[in-house]
Amino acid sequence: MEKWYRVLLTSVALLAALFTVSTQGTVFALGTTGHVDTSQAVQADTGCTGYGCDNTDPVQTGCDDSSAYVASSEPLYLSNQTPGVDQPVGEVDNWYSPDCSTNWAVAVLHGPNCGSECNLTARVCRPDNQTPGYYCADPFSSNSSNWVWSNQAYAPTPTCATAYGFFDNGIYSGSASARAC
Repeated sequence: MEKWYRVLLTSVALLAALFTVSTQGTVFALGTTGHVDTSQAVQADTGCTGYGCDNTDPVQTGCDDSSAYVASSEPLYLSNQTPGVDQPVGEVDNWYSPDCSTNWAVAVLHGPNCGSECNLTARVCRPDNQTPGYYCADPFSSNSSNWVWSNQAYAPTPTCATAYGFFDNGIYSGSASARAC
């Protein structure tokens, strides 16, 4: 009887080690000690998946978590500036979330806020099989901040997405784009 009892306990421990535990959308491996091993996380808990992430806010969905990064960045020059000679007035960053497979644009002005006399806009687009051949998330604009981010577009690797930044102060304007694949 004792031999069967040990075989049963060993079998239960082995089965427990092979199964996974799901906690709030994140899958963790269950170690042989019975403790949840959070170093084996394979998916983050986000508020959207796939094309359901299109035109959603990366902050509200949690896609802007610690795994998100700037995939590409380009300087933003005014129309009266010479790239490579003058200092850029800002930049456009193409952010990517590996957890959500999404991109979004962040347009940033260096220096103080330009106030109500200017407008800063960020937008992101990806190729699409529909007419006109691309999908763009809604842009966001601000005339009260020196940075703004767009809604996001689902663009799983190897889909390329392009982030756009636009600036207009009533006298000069400028734009930049940053592509990431």
